Amino acid sequence: MNLQAISDFLDIVQNPDKYQKALDTLKKEQEKLDTLIATVGKVSEINKIKEQIKKTLDEAEKTLEEARVTSTETITKAGETYKKRLDAVTKREAEVQEQVQKALGLNEETKNIQETFTAQRKELDRREGIVLEREQKAVTLEQELNERLEKLRQVMGG
Repeated sequence: MNLQAISDFLDIVQNPDKYQKALDTLKKEQEKLDTLIATVGKVSEINKIKEQIKKTLDEAEKTLEEARVTSTETITKAGETYKKRLDAVTKREAEVQEQVQKALGLNEETKNIQETFTAQRKELDRREGIVLEREQKAVTLEQELNERLEKLRQVMGG
């Protein structure tokens, strides 16, 4: 049997309308042959033709059954393959979703750290300003102290 014949046969098996049409065609042919045989009247020829028709019908039914089995197996295997792929995709989708959730969590954590850093930076800048202010005040006080000490030395030593 060639691939086209198998393909045509599978098409008939999978399509109930085509199957019925093929079966109706076979039945019509059978009826035509029966009519022809009846008109000819030769018993031996009629029996040969009937045997041939029966053999052809039996072969067709056998081929049809084989096609049904083959198509059922193919459909079953395709279903199993589909299920496996669907399971793999579903698993991968869950993994990706988990990674997305982790990334979102890390993003939120990063924002929090950045906000904390910004607040700490502001506090550090504020304190640095205070230190600079105190430093300037200390320099000014030291200068005043040195000036007073100098005046005191002048008054005392003078």
